[in-house]
Amino acid sequence: MGPEGPSNRILDLSISTRSDPHRQPPDPHPASRMTGSKHAGAVMSHAIEREFLDLDTYLVGERDAAFRSEYVDRQAYAMVGSNELHNTVAGELFAAIHHVLPNDCRVWQSDMKVKIEHGTKQFVYYPDIIAACGENPDDAYFR
Repeated sequence: MGPEGPSNRILDLSISTRSDPHRQPPDPHPASRMTGSKHAGAVMSHAIEREFLDLDTYLVGERDAAFRSEYVDRQAYAMVGSNELHNTVAGELFAAIHHVLPNDCRVWQSDMKVKIEHGTKQFVYYPDIIAACGENPDDAYFR
């Protein structure tokens, strides 16, 4: 336990049961599939415009969003859905963890965000299970 007490302890148990047997791996050379060039054999590339969000804008928008997204260094990424096996495993882990936590600790499933700061970069994730101890003085929507 660190000098600041138990409030620093967060357990992130993301479960990876989301596998799709029909899912194709990402194309390592997407530019080679582009068409429309005036010159035979030439490949056209297009710039991708990205919209950057500050963390406060993301957090306000996320509260009213129709779907959830995670925040990775000023960009929001939509999250995929889950399946029966994933939810069963997450539920069993939640129950097992909840049963053994000390009284000053709580556990949440998937709808609680975790905010991480690393240097100047900020990240917000929705882990499958979070266990944390101590008070949360910042925001009731994330740890």
